[in-house]
Amino acid sequence: MKKDTLNIGLVGYKFMGKAHSNAFRKVGMFFEPSVNIGMKAICGRDEAWVKEAVDLSIENRQWVEVDSL
Repeated sequence: MKKDTLNIGLVGYKFMGKAHSNAFRKVGMFFEPSVNIGMKAICGRDEAWVKEAVDLSIENRQWVEVDSL
């Protein structure tokens, strides 16, 4: 049976962002999640750092600006 995908967004990109990003990717090693995890967005204060984090973590590697946040 095919699992549904739970798309997530990560707030932050430095130490804790990396820790949580890694945890989402590795959850299947420790548990049997009922859904697949899809990392879809990262947000933060520094544009250059966010772009680097997107290149390392986001599946589709699309940069999107959201001015309304």
